[in-house]
Amino acid sequence: MARRGATFTLLAATLLGPRPTAAAAAYSEVVPLAGAATETADDAAPGHHDGPGWTRNQLGITLATVSVHAAFAVWTWAIWYRKLTPSDEFLIRREGWFGADTYAGGADKLGHFLGNYALTRGTSQLLEAAGLRPVPRLLLANGLTFFSYLMIELKDGKHARFGFSPEDMVANLTGNLVATAFELWPALDDALDLRLHYVPSDAYVQRVTGDEANVGEDYSGMRFELLLKGAFFVPPPRQTPPALHALRYLMVGVGYATRGYKPVLEPNPLRQLSVVVALDVQTLLDELLYDRLPGRGRRLMRFATEHIALPYTTVEPLSVAIPPR
Repeated sequence: MARRGATFTLLAATLLGPRPTAAAAAYSEVVPLAGAATETADDAAPGHHDGPGWTRNQLGITLATVSVHAAFAVWTWAIWYRKLTPSDEFLIRREGWFGADTYAGGADKLGHFLGNYALTRGTSQLLEAAGLRPVPRLLLANGLTFFSYLMIELKDGKHARFGFSPEDMVANLTGNLVATAFELWPALDDALDLRLHYVPSDAYVQRVTGDEANVGEDYSGMRFELLLKGAFFVPPPRQTPPALHALRYLMVGVGYATRGYKPVLEPNPLRQLSVVVALDVQTLLDELLYDRLPGRGRRLMRFATEHIALPYTTVEPLSVAIPPR
């Protein structure tokens, strides 16, 4: 049963931080900020060196990668399994996908997808900073992330409360594959955002005590978004008419959310699709701060603003409830 997914892995992957995208680099070349410090060669490619052995940076990156995945494993054990007694049998449970009668209305499956997507990309980009080439770093990133989530499902299979979910595994692998595509084709990353919009639900706030502080299941506060970036189509300001500048900082797309499934099942739970219009905070900060932040700070900022929506930067001009049948 997929309870954990987007929230922890997005926060963990944020610590890994990506490389700057082509769009950000292009802006830096077109509109340099006066007096700003430029990126050094070591900052641009911190993992590459000509001497034998590991650099201090490579060792630190490797330890950080292991630590993030280890912390994820400890967190899932503490939240879900610590007080449970394993079953003598291995249980397989077919949970379904997005049906009204599923336990989370499909939000759990999108959580698995987005969690695997973000953790795979974050791990890949951290390994890139250590100097690994695309094929080995993507193999390692996918392998580490797949193993982390596989261990969750295997533990689920030994607990009667959960059960091993084939649907979860499909969502996990889909997240891995989409992350790989975004890493191999940067134009996808420049054009699209896959992200989580989260504001704690009232039901969750009322239950944030002790073992009830399970943010990974607060699906009533989550919306999963697929957005198209205006910056992909509108060039930097010095190359476009002033009337088009604002379009560069807008994103538009679709969102999916459930309300009243988790953390508390309500009498009439809701699944909904919405049109989403959002401020592209990532592009805005890129153009304001690109040459003023050190490489690691910039990568951290870019990754966080790409995968987690900041509060009050998104509106839903249209939202439609999905009928139960």
